[in-house]
This record gives sequence, C-alpha cells and structure tokens, in this order.
Amino acid sequence: MVIDLPAKVLLSLVAAYSMAYHGLDLTPLTLLDLSASRGLSTTAAGATVTCMTVAIAVSSAVCVRFVARPRRYRMARMGLLLGAVAFAAAAFGPATWMIPPSMVAGGIGIGMSIAAGSAALATTPNPDSTTSTVTFVNRVAAAGLLLVLPFVGSDLTITLGVLSLILLCASALVRDLPDAGEDLAVQRTNATTRVDAHLTREQFALALFVGGGVFLWCVSEDMVYAITATVAIDRAGVAENYVGAVLSLSMLGGILGTVLALPVQRLLGRRASLVTSVLLGGVAKFALITATSPAVFIAAMSVWGTVYCCTLVYVISWAATIDVSGRASALVTSMYLAGFPLTPLIGGFLADNTAPLTFALCAAIPSLLVGALYYCAGTWHNRSLKYAPPISDERALDDGQHL
Repeated sequence: MVIDLPAKVLLSLVAAYSMAYHGLDLTPLTLLDLSASRGLSTTAAGATVTCMTVAIAVSSAVCVRFVARPRRYRMARMGLLLGAVAFAAAAFGPATWMIPPSMVAGGIGIGMSIAAGSAALATTPNPDSTTSTVTFVNRVAAAGLLLVLPFVGSDLTITLGVLSLILLCASALVRDLPDAGEDLAVQRTNATTRVDAHLTREQFALALFVGGGVFLWCVSEDMVYAITATVAIDRAGVAENYVGAVLSLSMLGGILGTVLALPVQRLLGRRASLVTSVLLGGVAKFALITATSPAVFIAAMSVWGTVYCCTLVYVISWAATIDVSGRASALVTSMYLAGFPLTPLIGGFLADNTAPLTFALCAAIPSLLVGALYYCAGTWHNRSLKYAPPISDERALDDGQHL
C-alpha cells in the first residue's frame, strides 16, 4: 500500500474516517456492557445500539448534501467533538436514562465525520491506495481494541470512555482534510481551475447502483456476522471458551484483505476483483452457516473476513473515483451504513425460524445478485461515465482503476 500523500493529509483522513468508524467497531462490546454493567435487558441494549446505528446512517445521508462545500474538515471536527461529548455523557452520566439519547447524539456525530472523510477520499490522487490504507489502519486498531478492552473489564464506562477519548484526539487531527477544489484533486482530474460540486445524471445514477448493491451486500453479510457466535456453538461444535478466538479470525482476515486488495486489483482490474470477492463471500457465508465441524467453520470464517474487507475497499474506492466533489463517495458510504441497523433483526429472525440450508441460501443468493449488479455497473461505467483516470497517471493504472 504505497500512498503518495503528505503525512498531515493522511493523518487527517485516518482521523475523520478510520477513527470515527470505531463507533461501529465497538458495538459488540457496547452491547455486552449495556447489559453487564448497566443492567439493561438484551432487548433494551439491542434497541439502544440499533438507534445509534440508525443515527449514524441518517446523519451520513443528510451530510451528502454538504460534503462538497469548502472546509469540510469543520464538519468532521464538529461531528467528532459531538461524538466525544455524547459518548462521555453515556459513559459517565449519573442516570441510566441518559444513555440512549447520548448514544444517538454520538451516532449523529460519527455519521458527520464518516461522510466528510469518505468525501475526502475522492479528492486524493489515488483513491484506491488511500482507501486501502485508511481501512488497514482501522482494521488493525479495531482488532487491538477488541482484543484488549474485554480483558480490562465489561464496563460501559471503560468502553465508551475509550471511544470518547479516541474521537476527541481525532478531532484535533482533521485540520488538513482535503477539499474538492484543492491541488490533490487537480492531480487526478487534470482540472485547471475548480471542481464541479454537482453530480451529473450519469454519476448520480452510477452512485445509486453502487450504493444499492453495497446496501444489499451489507445486510446479507452482517446479518451472518450478527449470529456467528450462536452458529459456532450450536451447529459447528466450537467450544464456548474458544468462540472469541475463532471470531477474531474474521478481524485478522480483514487485515489480510486490506493488504491483498490492491495487488489483486492490479492483476485482475477493479470489476473482476470486486465481483470475485463478492461471490467468494457468498460461498464463505454458505459454508459458515451450514458448517457442522469446527474446522469447516474456522476456514469459512477466515475466508469470509478476508473477502469482506477486500469488497469494502473495492466499493468505497470505486465510489471515490466517480467524482472528485466527494458526493458520490459519501452517498455510497451512507447507503452502506444504512444496512447495519437491519442486520441483527434479519439475522436473528432467519436463525430462529428457518433451517440452516434455507438461511444459508438467503445469505448467499444476495451475493450472486450483487455480483451481477456490479458486473453490469462496471460495464456501464466503462461505456458511459465521462470521467476516466488520465492515461499519463501511472499510479492510477498500476492500481487497476480501470474496470
């Protein structure tokens, strides 16, 4: 992952995008801590976390309208500060009733920062390499947090206190988040004066296609992740003591996926890499749900975690190449985030009311549909989209930005 960006710009992207995503990364621990340390029922804890994820998705979607404006770092900083204060209130507040509204406010702040960060990815000379880098940083940091925090204790004060501190630090680092009209964008588009902040009809339609596909993909992928612990114990025969270690393989696979994403894209091109990773994810989900032995489950979990991050890198970086204003990237990211609130409900319902084979088909078939959608969208992108990376840009060609 070679990236040609000033260190301060890369640090701002990591702060606005990677660090803000920790609000989602820590939801499994937050859900557990709400019940263990604050006495909320499983239903109440799940509803609280769901409301937070809805707030993230809605906030990100609303901010699509504003991300192309100058000084987008202000949006990211405002969101990160709001998140830091809100999660601190949830962590240290004297009353339990403060937790749900505080977490919703925190979700709004996270959505603002993610929208600004994803839009800024479109401004960089090489969105593929930048997206892969910031995703790698997020996966490594998330793996460390999920590994260390449970040993400190199942306490909401610790989990949300750490998250609040992370967001506060990130708010101080976003000052150099690039805007759409800066020289970074000029390097990629050969623009000479300004960047149009409005999407053309072709760009907007393509962004909707990509976003619709990632929404369906997110629902089908994360509904499986939501019930993997149950599948591991009840069907695959994994000992309860080892479930955490087995699930951590998906996080390690994600780190590997961010490392492999660009080399594979250079070899196959974006469209073939994306479609292949989506289809492999469908196969891995099918094997994971129908697994009857620990070995099969562990293998499927490792493959699934790897291709999940590959797919995410491909989709977000593709969205970032659609236009340099950042609106397409923010739109696709908000549609991806919109899938999260639905996954525990759908996954739990299918796990309780269907046979393993039926559940596996419900998870795998959407992957086939998304793969076909992205194949067609890639063809359309090649034929219809006016923007294309300059032929003289060797970095763009090396990273396989062609479809």
